Amino acid sequence: MAPPRTLLLSAFATVYVIWGSTYLAILWTIETMPPLLMVGARYLVAGALLWPFARPAPGQQATPTRQDWGWAFLLGGLLFLMGNGMVVLGERYLPSAVVALLVGAVPLWLVVFESIQLRRRPGFLVIAGLIAGVAGVALLASAKEGWKGDLGLMSLLGVMLGCACWAAASLLSRRNRTRLPFLRNVALQFIAGGLLITTVALVRGEASGFHLSTVSAKSWWSWLYLVVFGSIVAFSAYAWILRNVPPAVAGTYAFVNPIVAVLLGAALAGEALGPKTAAATLLIVAAVVLITVDKLRAKPVSKGPAASAVVEARPPGEP
Repeated sequence: MAPPRTLLLSAFATVYVIWGSTYLAILWTIETMPPLLMVGARYLVAGALLWPFARPAPGQQATPTRQDWGWAFLLGGLLFLMGNGMVVLGERYLPSAVVALLVGAVPLWLVVFESIQLRRRPGFLVIAGLIAGVAGVALLASAKEGWKGDLGLMSLLGVMLGCACWAAASLLSRRNRTRLPFLRNVALQFIAGGLLITTVALVRGEASGFHLSTVSAKSWWSWLYLVVFGSIVAFSAYAWILRNVPPAVAGTYAFVNPIVAVLLGAALAGEALGPKTAAATLLIVAAVVLITVDKLRAKPVSKGPAASAVVEARPPGEP
């Protein structure tokens, strides 16, 4: 039975707007919070809040096995430590809109990895999308419009590495055959990723000299927004979408989120777009559109039980 049209449109609007706005929320959060300590706490709290709501159905596990924890740490490390962690660190030196554009290009990495894994030559639309995407990233690297320091290029490369890790984790997740409920599996990855990120943050000394009294109200509200809306509400909507429409249609968030992030960054954070960044925006969005159209034309792929790893790209799906 097809889901009600109004409910489906509401779910898509939730994912499009909320995941597109998380980049600005991250920017405001790290103004007065240590970056990795902030994101580690975000996923630990989100996982703890989500776990009780995902009750097991008959035949499903209620508690994770040792193997489930192993997969959670592997996928949580790639998705959240490397993926989202690089996004947060990157926003210290790059405009949130630029970071969102790079994350929006995750489907390009997926196409590259899938082609290597399946030893399959990509079609014309995919090749055209890859060329447009590479050109867009090259423009971003040469633009330096709105970069906030000398580490802009290193940050750009770091975000790209995070996107590659996110894509690799999305493919690896297909091998995970957990019997945990869908959202409980996600919560476990949140918790595992949060533990890894917090450990790295403590090793980096982010807790040294940090006091909660120095955190601004704007940062607190932004962090709470990321926990409740970015990690729980939007992902729950995305999980529901995945169960009711083809994966390629669900993945259209990848080219809507960057547009939302660019508009919000310009309107609320003063991130003015120069001509090169504007051109890069068009190229990267066009690249993802081409690849999505190619997927829609292809034979649908059945979703495995581990589809829960494909989260908010963002990611470094935001996730």
